[in-house]
Amino acid sequence: MRVFKVYAKILWRIKWDLAIYVGIFTALSFAFGVGGGNSRALAFEDTKTPVAWIEEGEPGALTRGLKEALAPYADFREVPESEEDLRDALFYRQVEVILRVPAEFEKDFLAGGEPHIVRTNVPDTTGAYVIDARVDKYLNTARLYRAHMPGIKAAEMAAAVREDLAAEAKVAFLGGHGLNERMQICNEFFNFISYTMVVLMVMGVSSAMIIFTREEICLRNDASPMPPSRVSRQLFTGNLLLAGMVCAVMFLVGKLLFYDVAAGSVGLLIALNMAVFSLAALGMSFFVASVLKSKSATHAVANVVGLGFGFISGAIVPQAMLGPSVLLLASFTPAYWFVKANNLIFTAVHFDWASLSPVFACMGIELAFAAVFFAVTQVYVRYKADTSSR
Repeated sequence: MRVFKVYAKILWRIKWDLAIYVGIFTALSFAFGVGGGNSRALAFEDTKTPVAWIEEGEPGALTRGLKEALAPYADFREVPESEEDLRDALFYRQVEVILRVPAEFEKDFLAGGEPHIVRTNVPDTTGAYVIDARVDKYLNTARLYRAHMPGIKAAEMAAAVREDLAAEAKVAFLGGHGLNERMQICNEFFNFISYTMVVLMVMGVSSAMIIFTREEICLRNDASPMPPSRVSRQLFTGNLLLAGMVCAVMFLVGKLLFYDVAAGSVGLLIALNMAVFSLAALGMSFFVASVLKSKSATHAVANVVGLGFGFISGAIVPQAMLGPSVLLLASFTPAYWFVKANNLIFTAVHFDWASLSPVFACMGIELAFAAVFFAVTQVYVRYKADTSSR
C-alpha cells in the first residue's frame, strides 16, 4: 500500500485548503440556512407611506373614496398647510408625499374635465411611487365609468371603483415548490452542496494525480517491482476513499443542521443521490487532473468548474428561475441532474416506485456521466502517452 500511503500524505498536505472550503460552507449554511430560517418568509408586506392630505374644497364622495382607497398604503398625518411647514415636513421626512386636492375637483371631474391632484414628494422614494400608482389607478378606473356610464353620480362611481380595486391577484412563488419553509431551506442547502463537492473533489484528485503523473514519478514506478495495475488500483482506491469522505462530511453537516428534515426516506435518498453524484464528480476530477499540468492552477480551475456548474445547474440560482436555453445547457452536466433529483425528493408525496422512478432516472444519468468522464479520461491519457512516446 505504498502508493496509497503517498496519496494519503499528499491529501494531508492540502488538508487546510480543503478544510477552509468546508468551514466557509458550513458557516454560511448555518448563518443563512438555520440562523436566519425562522425570520425568512415567502411573502410581501405592504408598508404605509406618510402622506399629508390637503383638500382645499368641501370633501366629496369621489375624493373620500380616493382617500379610503389609499388608506391601506398611506399613513395620513396632520401637517400645517403653510408652504414653509410643508417643505419642512418633506425635508425632515415627517411625510414623504403631499396630496393637494383642488376645490371643485369632483364637480369638474364629473363634468368631463381633467382636474389634477397636485402631488409633491421626496424624490426617488418607493413609497411615493406606490402612492402615485394607486392614485392613477383610482382615477383611471373612475374615468372608465365616466366614459361608459354618462350621468353616473359621484357616490355610485366611488362605490363601483372601490369594488373594482378590492379585487386582488394571487401570487405563486416559483421557487417554493409547495414546500414549507424549513424543507425549502434544506432543499437549497443540499442543492448548493454540489458546488462544494465539485471543488473539493477537483482540488483533492488533481493535487494527487498531478504528482503521480510527473515523468520522473512514472519512470520510477515503471522501474519498481510493483506492477502498474496495482499502482492504478491503489490510486483508484485513494480517489474513491476521498469521494466517500467528501460525501460523508457534507451529508453529516446537512444532517446536523437539518436533523428533523434529512431523516427517514428523505435522508436515505439524499445520501444515495450524493453518493452517486460523488462518482460523477470523481470522474470529472480525473479528467481535469489529466488536463492540468501545474498544481498552482488547481484552485482556480476547481472554483471555475464548481461555480460554472453551480450557476447553470440550479445549485446557486433555482432551476425555476433559469431560462429554457440555460437549462438545456445545464442538462449536459451531472450537477443539473443532481439538483433535479433533490428537488424531486423534497417534493415527493409518496415514496413508491411511481413517485421515485424519476429520481432514480436522474441518478442513472449521473452514473452515465461518471462512466463517460472515466472513458474520455482513459482515451485522453492513452493518446497523450502515445504522442509523448513518438
